[in-house]
Amino acid sequence: MKRLFKILLSLLLGAIALLLIAILIIVFIVDPNDYKSQIADLVEDATGRTLTIEGDISLTFYPWLGLDLGKVSLGNAPGFAEPEFAKINQAQVLIKLLPLLRKQVEVDTVLLEGAQITLTRKADGTTNWDDLAALGGKKPDQEEKSTTLEELKIDGLDLRHAKIVWDDQQTRSRYVISDVNLNTSAVDLNLSTLVLNEPVQLQLNTALDISGDTRLRGQIELDTQVLINQENQHYRLEPLQFSATVQGNQIPGGMQTVSINSQVVDVDLKQQSLTLEGLVVKIMEGLLSGDVQAQDIQTNPTLSGTLKLADFNLQKLLKQLNLHAALPSDEVLKTVGGQTQFKANTAGILLTNLQLLVDDNQLKTPKIYLDLEKQTLNADALTLQAFGMSLDGQVSVKQLFNQPTVDGKLALAPFNPRQVLKRLEQAKLLPTLSLPEEKSLPLKTAALETQFQVRQGTNVRLKNLHLRLDDNQLKALQLKFDLEKQTLNLDALSLQAFGMRLFGRLNAKQILAQPTLSGQVSLAPFNPRQVIKRLEQAKLLPALSLPDDKLLPLKTAALETRFHLQQASVVSLKNLNLRLDDNHLKTPQLQLDLNKQTLNADALTLQALGINLDGQLNIKQLLSKPTVSGQVTLTSANLRTALKRLEQAQLLPPQSLPDEKLLPLKTASLKTQFRVSKANDIRLKQLDLRIDDNQFKTSQLQLDLEKQTLNADALTLKALGVHLNGQINVKQMRSKPTVSGQVTLTSANLRTALKRLEQAQLLPPLPLPDKTLLPLRKAALKTQFHVSEANDIRLKQLNLRLDDNQLKTAQFQLDLEKQTLNADALTLKALGVHLNGQINIKQLLSKPTVSGQVTLTSANLRTALKRLEQAQLLPPLPLPDKKLLPLRKAALKTQFYVG
Repeated sequence: MKRLFKILLSLLLGAIALLLIAILIIVFIVDPNDYKSQIADLVEDATGRTLTIEGDISLTFYPWLGLDLGKVSLGNAPGFAEPEFAKINQAQVLIKLLPLLRKQVEVDTVLLEGAQITLTRKADGTTNWDDLAALGGKKPDQEEKSTTLEELKIDGLDLRHAKIVWDDQQTRSRYVISDVNLNTSAVDLNLSTLVLNEPVQLQLNTALDISGDTRLRGQIELDTQVLINQENQHYRLEPLQFSATVQGNQIPGGMQTVSINSQVVDVDLKQQSLTLEGLVVKIMEGLLSGDVQAQDIQTNPTLSGTLKLADFNLQKLLKQLNLHAALPSDEVLKTVGGQTQFKANTAGILLTNLQLLVDDNQLKTPKIYLDLEKQTLNADALTLQAFGMSLDGQVSVKQLFNQPTVDGKLALAPFNPRQVLKRLEQAKLLPTLSLPEEKSLPLKTAALETQFQVRQGTNVRLKNLHLRLDDNQLKALQLKFDLEKQTLNLDALSLQAFGMRLFGRLNAKQILAQPTLSGQVSLAPFNPRQVIKRLEQAKLLPALSLPDDKLLPLKTAALETRFHLQQASVVSLKNLNLRLDDNHLKTPQLQLDLNKQTLNADALTLQALGINLDGQLNIKQLLSKPTVSGQVTLTSANLRTALKRLEQAQLLPPQSLPDEKLLPLKTASLKTQFRVSKANDIRLKQLDLRIDDNQFKTSQLQLDLEKQTLNADALTLKALGVHLNGQINVKQMRSKPTVSGQVTLTSANLRTALKRLEQAQLLPPLPLPDKTLLPLRKAALKTQFHVSEANDIRLKQLNLRLDDNQLKTAQFQLDLEKQTLNADALTLKALGVHLNGQINIKQLLSKPTVSGQVTLTSANLRTALKRLEQAQLLPPLPLPDKKLLPLRKAALKTQFYVG
């Protein structure tokens, strides 16, 4: 820098000395205007350019050596469109004569008016100054000798209406700096040390015009006081005032003004320091102020200082930049400001005591450091206050410019969500929300704490997550979210909400494509009635009509299971354990497949209402025409208690049950395999039903509601001391039912059975004969039967035994509609009488007509009559003495008709 100054000053002083010598010669010897042509020839010989001197040349000698030059122009290089390379309208230089004798140069104000230079670069890269540069680039034969002058004083520089044109045809751009006006105060320069003895006041204003892809016009003004100490390489501007007003098609609003002011600009090259004191930069709506210091500016620059951004309307600025569409609302970003202390170098940037204000929101941190070499960013004790929330945290970023990893922790202090939502609505950052009443869902307190890590923008980890909302709480030891792998993992999850406590673990895969969820969940015992009430109050559930808590407590519920959900269509639960009051549902595996429309539950166990049920359930075509199959085992249960509890829970209407002394209903059990198709075809296999000491069994029972059929094979009934086996088939059961089958009643005590039916209120009291007269202790029945439309009854191969009595018939038919009764091949053995025959009855219910035939084989008539009397079927008869009339043998055969 010092060498450059010396060269410039040497050239300036040499030019002045030559000018003085020329002035002396010209003043005393010649008139310079007579030599215009010779001067032009000399210039053309030296440069190849045409010099045109249009104005007069005036010289003065005493007390000033002076030159006043009129209009002069220098021609352009060959091949360029502009005729002139440079021109000047007037130049005036006056130098005092006597100070030269003291090796001092005192110059009056130097005037240069209308100076203009046009610089051009063609599309091929050639310029119109290449030839001049070649001339100026020749090295002198020896080093320039330093001038013998010691001091230069200039009353000032006055540059008027200058113009510089840069025409770049390569980039199709044109830059014009016009109407350049430069004024300075007196310049007092020590030529040996190149030190300004006094500050120089400098004022500059000019116009700017840029054309091409970017069009720009403007006005630039500069006002400063310059102090130069080249010996110490110390330069100072005090103060600096700079402003520029620009207009153009890319300038927001069409026109903007930028101003830069500084109380002091101090540059010390020896100390390699730069100081900006009282810096104020104003651009558009923003005003930035502060102090800046720089060290080691030529080797390893380090900047430090303070900056303050005055409050400004960012919303207005964004509108000026035509970015108002990006504004979330007209109610935000009205006031933005901030301040910080900083230190920066090529290695990194340190901000301390950073404060950023946006409206009434504030971001603060005592320290934030960006390490450019290590690619790290660290912010300690970060504090954000926004919309009534206060957040404290810490952030650390690694591999910032490559694959950033963000670590830190944050704590959101307790705040009022209702107030925050209201402020966000007022700022129009949220639509108006319909919140439940405060009494129903307070939303008065919320808080959050967690440690976090974000890798490559796709991998998020939260540790020790703790979220609170009123008295609800969510905690997780670790949450991992990998966007690239599409996975989500939650460990040691704990949720307390609405009086419930849930613990579990969650793993999710392919969350953005075909999500698969797995994990386990445990819902600690809670009060369902209270939870439902709170959900109703929070308007998360409609009002539910629950049974009285005395009937159905709903005081305790709990759940445990492992789960697997695939593609939102396949749900698998393992080790499911559900409790509700004293009711309990368990299964080692339950699987629901919505694609296949299947539901399977293995080893299902249900304990409810005093009933213990085990089984297996399989459902196909679940969403279209479901088919349900499986097996069920109901172990010993108190049926009376279960029915009572179902009535109390309003799941059954009140039932009129017989007294438990008559019909206990204390023990019931069931075992069967089942299959239900299309909700109308029901099949039971190996059915075994027990109620108290009664039992019903069948190898297969099939009910088809569509075909209106019921079939039961290998039917067995043990009830009221009766043992019945058989088979039953029912057709058209809902219209004109037809019942057929066969039945076998093995040896049974009829008297006991009738008594139990009376006790169970299934029969009215019957006046039975004394058991000594008619025991009714043994009864048996075997027959095939067919009942049509409830009025046509047919029995085949009927065999009825009662004690030692027997009735048999090959076919028995009763037709209530036709009022007929027919019995073929009838055989009766009773009271020692053996009777065979046939009977036919017509008009049974009106004027009966009875016909048929009967054959009574050898019988003891006296014994038969006596037994009829004992059974109270005949009054006592005065029979003659058996010696007179034995009545021991009787026989009968006849056809009969009764009408």
